[in-house]
Parts: sequence; C-alpha cells; structure tokens
Amino acid sequence: MDDEFEDLYQDYVKAHNGADDGDTTRYKTHFEDVTQLSNQYGSLGEVFKTSDKQSREKGEGGPSDKKFGDIALLLRRMYHFDMNKGEQWTMTLELQSSVLRTAFKDIAKGYTSTSLEQNPIIISEPFSELYFCQDRIREAIQNAESDEVKSELELLETFRKNYMKNTITSLETARNEGLIDASNLWSLFPIGSKILLENKETSGKPLLWCVTVRGCFEEPTDRADQPKIWNVHVEFNSFNGKQYVPVWRTFRIGGFVGARHIRSLPAYPLSMHPDKEEVEKDLIRRGRRHQELCFGQTDDNLTRGQGCHRHYVGPFWNIPEVDGRRYIDEPDRANHDGRIVVDPAGLQLENPEFRDIIAKEDPNSSRFTYSYSSSRDVKTVLLEISSEAGDGNGGRKLSDDDLLTLPATIPAYSLTFKCWGLIDVDDMENIKWKDDIYDMLQMEAEQKEMVRGIIESHHASSSSFDDFIPGKGRGLVFLLHGPPGCGKTLTAESAAETLHRPLYYISGAELGLLETISYRSIPIEDQLELIFKRIARWEAILLFDEAESFVASRDQQTSDGKKNALTSILLRMLEYQSGIIFLTTNRVSDFDTALFSRVHVTLKFEQLSVQHCLFIWKKMAMQTEHELREEDFEALARIPLDGRTIKNVLRVASLQVRMRLRTEGGGDERMQMSDVRKVLRYTVGNLGRGCKGEGGEFYGEGLGEVV
Repeated sequence: MDDEFEDLYQDYVKAHNGADDGDTTRYKTHFEDVTQLSNQYGSLGEVFKTSDKQSREKGEGGPSDKKFGDIALLLRRMYHFDMNKGEQWTMTLELQSSVLRTAFKDIAKGYTSTSLEQNPIIISEPFSELYFCQDRIREAIQNAESDEVKSELELLETFRKNYMKNTITSLETARNEGLIDASNLWSLFPIGSKILLENKETSGKPLLWCVTVRGCFEEPTDRADQPKIWNVHVEFNSFNGKQYVPVWRTFRIGGFVGARHIRSLPAYPLSMHPDKEEVEKDLIRRGRRHQELCFGQTDDNLTRGQGCHRHYVGPFWNIPEVDGRRYIDEPDRANHDGRIVVDPAGLQLENPEFRDIIAKEDPNSSRFTYSYSSSRDVKTVLLEISSEAGDGNGGRKLSDDDLLTLPATIPAYSLTFKCWGLIDVDDMENIKWKDDIYDMLQMEAEQKEMVRGIIESHHASSSSFDDFIPGKGRGLVFLLHGPPGCGKTLTAESAAETLHRPLYYISGAELGLLETISYRSIPIEDQLELIFKRIARWEAILLFDEAESFVASRDQQTSDGKKNALTSILLRMLEYQSGIIFLTTNRVSDFDTALFSRVHVTLKFEQLSVQHCLFIWKKMAMQTEHELREEDFEALARIPLDGRTIKNVLRVASLQVRMRLRTEGGGDERMQMSDVRKVLRYTVGNLGRGCKGEGGEFYGEGLGEVV
C-alpha cells in the first residue's frame, strides 16, 4: 500500500474511532476478520466480514455499513487497486478496546516501534510484536487482574496461534537449520536486541560492529512477487567532538531469493555468533580503546596538543566531496602503512558541515528522512556511523553495554596521504621511535649538539622571550639550505623522532598542486592557514620542503601578484606561529630578504665528505645481512654520492639478492659486494657529474675502481 493511501486510512481510523482519552465505547470481547475496499482513486469503501467475501462476489446481500468499531480485536485486510502496481493487499491487526490497549502497552513497552498511544493500536503484518512478546503475553494472561483483561489478552494469543501458526513453524524450522529467507528477516531484529554488522569486503578480516535495534520495517515494493527488503533502524554511541551521544542510523537488508545461512548475512543477532562471549569481550575492549583515543587518555598521547599519534597498517577510507556532498568511499587505499594522528574532534572542527551527510532521524517518529538516497546497505552504514557527529545532547559515563556499540573505525589524519579518513581501531599500534636516528645526521659535532639542545629546550617549555606584540615570534624556525641528499630532511626527521612528535611534511610544489586537484578546491592561502592550525593543535613539527616556491624574492616577481601575496601570507604565519618549523631549499639565494628576519637558526649543508659517506654506507648496510668488508665500504665511500642515493643503491641491491637466489636456485642470502657492483651502474646512472656511462668510468676513479 502506498504512503498516500496509508495516510488516508489513518485519518479514517481516527475519524471513526475517536481519540484515546475519554473512550466510553462498550467493546465486545470478540475477534473479527474483516475486509476493507477502496477504489482506484484511494477512497475507502465498504467494510465487511472476510467470511462474507464469497457471497458478495456472487452478488448476494447488500452493502454493509458496519465499521466494526466496537470489536476488541480486529484483523483488517485492506484491498487497494493501483493503476501502476495493480492489486495491493495489506493486513493490520487493530487493538480497539481500551482494556486490551492498556494491557498491551505494558506488555510491548520497549519491545516495539509501533505507537502505543494511538487509538486503535495498529500492528502491521507480519505482526512481529506478537512473535517477540509471546512469552510476555502468556505471562500477562496468567497474572491478569480481571477476567475481562484475561479474556481480551487470550484473543491475542489465539490470533498468534491460529493466524501466525505457519509463520512461526517456518521460522522455527529455518532457525534450527541456521537458514532464513528474505520475507522472514524481520524475525532476526527484535527491538532492543544487539546485532552484529559485518563487512567482509573491506580488509583481510571482517569489519565487525555491534548496534542496538530500534525498529524494522518492510520497504514498499512495486510488485508483490519481488523479494522483500527491510529497513532496520539501529542505535549506537558516537563521539561528537566533546562527548559520546546516542545516534540513530538505518540500513537495508534483504532482496534475495531463497534461503541463506544467517551467519552469511551482513547483519545478524549477536546471540547467534558461536563465540558470543569472546566477541563481546573484544568489542568492549575495542570500545575502551576508542574512548581512550577520542579523549587522548593514553600514556603516549600528545601531552599539550590534541589527538593521538600512531602507526597504522590497514584499510583507509577517504572522505571526498562530490557535487557539494561529502561521503565515505571504498577503502581503495587498502594498504596504508604509515603514521596517523587520531583526532575525531579535529575532523569536526575542520569540517563542521560533515555531519550534514548523516541522516538525522527522529527516534520518536515512525517516519525517517535522509539528506540523500536512503538505499544504503550494511557496508555503507558501517562507515557512515563511525563519523557521525551526534546531536550534542548531554554526555554520560559509558557502561560496558555502551562500549559494546562504539564504532569499529575512527577518524584520523594520514600523515602519509595528507588527508582525513577513517581507520580500523584494531589496526593501530604505538610508534616505535627511532631514538638513534640523530646519530645518522652528518654534521659538525658542535653544530649537531646545538641544534638538538635548542629543539629540546623549546619543546620543554615556552620561551619567556617574546616580541613587543603578544603571541608574535614565539616559534622556532630553521632554514636548512644545501645540495640534495646532504641531510636537510634527516635533520627535521631527527627532531621529530627525538621529541616524539608528528612530522608534517609539505612541499611548495605539492601545495600548489593541491589547489588544482583538491576535491574541495581550497585556495592555497587557506590551505596554509589550515596546516598551521594542525601543527599547533597536534604540536607537530612542520617540514616545509622546497620553500623557495612560496618565499621567493618579491622583487623578482613583481609581475606575479598572486605569488607576492602568498609570500606575504607565509611570512606573517611564520611570525605568529609558536611551533617548530624547518624550511629547506636548494636555492637560498632566491629567498625573499624578509624571510631571514623570521628565521631563528640558519644551517648550511655541504656536499658529504668521504668520511660522512663511509659512515652512511656502514649504517645503511646494517639494515640487512651482508658480507661487505671494510675495504668495500672505503671504495664505495669515495664515490661522490648523497645520502639518499646511497640508500637507494642498497635498497636495489637487496632486491638483486632475491633475484640472484631465485635465478641460481639458492646460495648465500647475504648481500655480496658483487650484488652492489651489479646494480650500482644502473641505480646511479649518468647524472651529469662527470660520469661517462661507458667504459666502466663512473664518477671518476671511485666508481671506476668499484665497477
């Protein structure tokens, strides 16, 4: 029956039966099965006993004006002809008498999404309330305070036994075999029960989620022979940036032909999981973890900043925007392996409109509206509910039952992908800091200790030295310049590892590209402001590579007003920020002169010496098993390579070892000098440093000796 006809029928019921208050009708303790007709325009016609249908089809008897308004319990079969859909039949059970309605309110309260205040109380087919409350109905009959209450409740019990007999038998048989068909899916979702939402397509392991059922309704279909689809309304707890609040969502299930194993469905009762107790323990443990991450209640959280810095290996769900609407897509980046900052509150601060994509359903209403298509499956809802902002109503202490329904995913910012997304709570791990990375840094000992001391002192406490203007000049800005691969990036990485802080990397070229390809088309100046807010919030260290792209001399670019403006913006932000920033460049002469007054420490990096290269070769080689001798390292160190190239050579040489083992069918698994020699010619190549590329003479005598 379409919505328009249903609304018309509800109005009809109210008009003929009146309001609940002051109901003085003398009801007959009786059950009646009636048929209600309507024409093609939706107008309701006569009502007659269903048993009289055959005689009416033969033309016997006249129209009945009975409305059966004084019958305690009424089964109404409604016939409606739709020009497009053809014949439409629906059945409702109407509890009309005040005695029966009062008794049923006590029985079904908390077990139904049907309004218990309407007159009459209308239960739609498949009459799930009677199925789920059958034990409570029998108990109420035994404990009835009067014969009248007992007699009218027995009408319900008789209806359940006679009219629902085949349904109940079919359900019990199928459930015993662990099977169910689409028409009976409603039986899996009693109000208030816990169900598991399971998505097996997102990663190597199923994404499991527990929610509480708040309603289950059949979705209207065009044809009676179509497999039934059900809209299941669920409740869970979600973080709104400040506290946990209850949130409602809806998913669709069904639409399949034949019987399926219940455990193969994307949603099924928690009680039917073979390891129910262990699953509950795991979900509660995960819920506590989710709570710790949201509130930063971890041993190694960002002490003065916000968010939690972690290493994450697993699926990553992007949050792109299409046609002005934001949504959560498939985890096409299924192999995220890098550091993230878990910060649900930060996501809400940056994207206050994000909650607009979430359907705002009213738990007190029987109608549900969506801000976009309501045709969502379990997989979609699994992702949507993890970023729901909630309604902001008062928070509360979470019980184990609340922890059970916390999301399986949590919003985080990927320092690898440089974007927000959702990650699996269970796939995070604490960061294994490289506290010895500072030893890899090749610079003069005095300079090295000075840099480390300044960084640690700045981090330990806010400097009392300030500008005349409050909040100005309280940051620490390093300018690192020199040839590629000489340690500029490693210096910033060493600072982050030493302080156990996030390293936020951005390059001038990348920032310019983001304005072109960004799904949100954020102007560069707004991106810069957003980045500075993030590093302040997370107390991150900012590595701004290729900084000359945005701080180039304005005198040389007077014709480019946009770049001049960006230079001014960046200079202002550098002056008013309070964190640690590293600016790196290969072209320090191109910098705007005003930049140097914003820089606190300037470090010039030279080409690596032979001793520096020797140290790097040895340190890098320690990451794999090898048989390189001291004379091998000395020969390699004489090749004028930078640190990044040395790392690349050893990386390719390790792959060459694997290839050699496959080709030869075995052998020494340790890296040999012959492996390095074989790949060196191709990994270094002719980069214009005096190498000829042929005749074995590469980079002067050094490489010539090695090759």
